[in-house]
Amino acid sequence: MVVSIDAYHYFGTGKEFFKQNIKPYIKENGVIFIAIPDMKNDYEKVPRELS
Repeated sequence: MVVSIDAYHYFGTGKEFFKQNIKPYIKENGVIFIAIPDMKNDYEKVPRELS
């Protein structure tokens, strides 16, 4: 599991950041939790960059 609280928006803004730096460490069907300040709604669809 990867947990990021109040941090990802500072370093994870590049298009390839997630794919290159986080995804390789997540097992198949692993869990990723990212909390972003002031985000009031969940994504209905996972953005392509996070898949």
